[in-house]
Amino acid sequence: MASDTRADDAGGRSRSVRRLVGGQRHSARTTALAVVLALLCGAYAAWLLADFGLRWPALLAVAVLAGVFFYSRRTPAAMLASGFYGLAVLVVLTPIVLDLAFVFAADGYGITPWPFVLSLADLVFLGVFVALALILSAIGFVISRRADAGNETDSEDAAVPEG
Repeated sequence: MASDTRADDAGGRSRSVRRLVGGQRHSARTTALAVVLALLCGAYAAWLLADFGLRWPALLAVAVLAGVFFYSRRTPAAMLASGFYGLAVLVVLTPIVLDLAFVFAADGYGITPWPFVLSLADLVFLGVFVALALILSAIGFVISRRADAGNETDSEDAAVPEG
């Protein structure tokens, strides 16, 4: 081909694809992990936006973007940690998006949604989802720290001569 950006490498991927995923190459298991995490995030986003009629566009857009992001991580542990962080963001957005759907639906019926949206029960609902998101973030943090600690000990062992 005449264009250097479309020339295939030994793995059959074009340079533009390698640039998109950060030049990463992963095994089939690691690629499957990225795909599963991306589909999980996409499915959650599709469920979240179903009331707005955006189920399939949300599934497609979030799954593709999350898949590219997860695949660009260097290790499976980094992918998994990023997956937990991504799910935490979606969990935090859940009560907000559900309230928005209620606000738009109530407006169509000519009633005011604000007593419901600003009620104590709704704030507790938001707090529960924030707590769930914190738990997911903590799991992602622990996974990333353990992976970093494992990488540091490997590099320290390599740097220290035996004897």
